[in-house]
Amino acid sequence: MDSSLGVAGANGTAAAPSVAELSSIFSQTEGPILVASFISCLLYGLLLHQAYRYLRLYSSDLLFIRVLIPVVILVETIYTVCSVHYCYHTFVSNYARPDAFLHNVWSGNLLPIVGITAASVTHIFFIRRVWMIGGPYRLLSVLAGAFHIAGTGFGIAVTVRGFVLNSPAAFTMKVWILGTCFALNVSADMSISGGLLCVIYQGRSYRTRNMSIADKVAAYFVNTGILVLVLDMATLILAVTPHSNVNYGALQLINARMYAITLLSVLNSRPPESGKDLRVMNGGPLHSIARAGRLATIQQWNIPQELETGPTHITINVQTERGDDLSSQDSTKHLEIFEE
Repeated sequence: MDSSLGVAGANGTAAAPSVAELSSIFSQTEGPILVASFISCLLYGLLLHQAYRYLRLYSSDLLFIRVLIPVVILVETIYTVCSVHYCYHTFVSNYARPDAFLHNVWSGNLLPIVGITAASVTHIFFIRRVWMIGGPYRLLSVLAGAFHIAGTGFGIAVTVRGFVLNSPAAFTMKVWILGTCFALNVSADMSISGGLLCVIYQGRSYRTRNMSIADKVAAYFVNTGILVLVLDMATLILAVTPHSNVNYGALQLINARMYAITLLSVLNSRPPESGKDLRVMNGGPLHSIARAGRLATIQQWNIPQELETGPTHITINVQTERGDDLSSQDSTKHLEIFEE
């Protein structure tokens, strides 16, 4: 919706545009939202398939992750219901009444906060993932958390404005609120994706030489959150561009879905039952138990690791000889030492 709809008239009230103006604005803004809603529903089907695969193959994951996935599906289902209801209300129930476009429907007002909730659930997983890398990457995790909390606050403000004003002007005027919200989301995505990319490049670049192009795209572009970052940046540009109407909302319909798809892509790219069969034999040293536990955690969270030097393996052969003039017997003992 063009911001001209929010211009106040001489008597202090919003000037009502003509039917011809409403019809023109309707075709320019609602068309992209309808197409984006179709694409979003297709992605929702892909999301359900990914969720089914995860629940079938990774039943032994941590409780936190196993609870997180149903929450993601619930939020994405609510998001789908809101987008479908908005399109039905706009293109079916009130298609012949352009003046109804002057007022928001409840599903349209809920879309921002539901999309923010979907992003929040996904960001919790990725922020935790970067935190578990350790070292200086924990600072990036803290920054990502701070950026996301601040962005959520601005997103809630946008939703409240939608219900209070009950007009499309709530999403087109005071662009600085929208711009700040999307800019903070971009900053959070950059902190997460930057840390993951840095670790993958430094620690495992030599292992990816035999990877297919599809595997490399999944490892570097999808699982690190780069795809979501690109979509967030495009949404930010559209939101702050003058006279862009609500076209950014169409892109946001797709981007909100990509958060959950990225999360499930990370989880489903692990070997089946990751960490389930990791065991330490009786009598193993304590550092071996700790190492195995850390390895299991790394595999369940699919955490990229920097290149590590393997433990030093030293073999000492001790040979003894016993016997007299008539016979002799040799025995050899092997002593293996592992150093971390």
